Amino acid sequence: MLKKVTILVLAICLVACAFTACGGDTETKPTTAPTAAPTAVPTATPVPTATPVPTATPEPTAPPSEENPLVLWITSPMNLRKTPGGDMVVTLMNGVRIEVIQYLTLDEVYDQFEDYNGGDYDYLAIKYNGEICWLAYIEENYTDINPANPSEDNPKRYWVADPMNIRKAPDGELITTLPIGTEIMAIGYLTKAETNTQYDWLVIEYAEGENGVAYMAFIADKLSTTNINSMPTPQNPWTMWVVDDMNIRTAPGGERITTLTDYTEITVIGYLTKAETNTEYDWLIIEYETAEEGIAYMAYIEDMLSYDEPD
Repeated sequence: MLKKVTILVLAICLVACAFTACGGDTETKPTTAPTAAPTAVPTATPVPTATPVPTATPEPTAPPSEENPLVLWITSPMNLRKTPGGDMVVTLMNGVRIEVIQYLTLDEVYDQFEDYNGGDYDYLAIKYNGEICWLAYIEENYTDINPANPSEDNPKRYWVADPMNIRKAPDGELITTLPIGTEIMAIGYLTKAETNTQYDWLVIEYAEGENGVAYMAFIADKLSTTNINSMPTPQNPWTMWVVDDMNIRTAPGGERITTLTDYTEITVIGYLTKAETNTEYDWLIIEYETAEEGIAYMAYIEDMLSYDEPD
């Protein structure tokens, strides 16, 4: 009897085990799939910004003085006065070179000249015949570029007044030496700052030079704007005409006699270079009956005189 019970229990256990192994009704919870952790998107490494290069602090421009004058050229007629807004000395015409030795703002003018009543202008001081005189500063009436400088559009004719070397480049290899009286045509101008040399330089037409040009140091006392091969004399006078108002004087740079107006005919009987007179200009000696010894002097300013009779 006991043997039968034991066999039955074992059979039940075997059936139960088989049922469980086959899945039966026993519910198993599904294993949850692990959630993938988001992969972090790498941030771009920031590009370092360049450290700004500090700009140089501009050096202040030194004010003009007698030791360090500011060179300008007049582009429109300007009245030169004894004091700002005061009595007129002379009218300076287009192309005149001036050396400014002082600059006053309008406020400074009022501070230094209590009776000033000459308009809302700053003022420039220059020396004229040894005296300090004043010009109203109207910006568009001045330039720091010499309007007389030659260019291809504005060529200038010169005559060599002292033997002059011409070169392949500024301060470059010597080509030849031009004798006194040689006529040259300048078609360009280079400053000493542009060439880093001692002189300003003329670019001149020269057929045998590279590209048909050569270079000559611009030494004003060694060049003339008139043909020195046929200078005026009492026996061989020049006839010229004034094409803009021109002052005539008792001597080069001397006392003014009068002003000759447009189209006045003059007879030139002599010529003095700036080196001979130690002045800013070459000078013409002209016949003038009412002057002492019947002669007067006129600055030779090429653009204000003509060899051709006006129409």
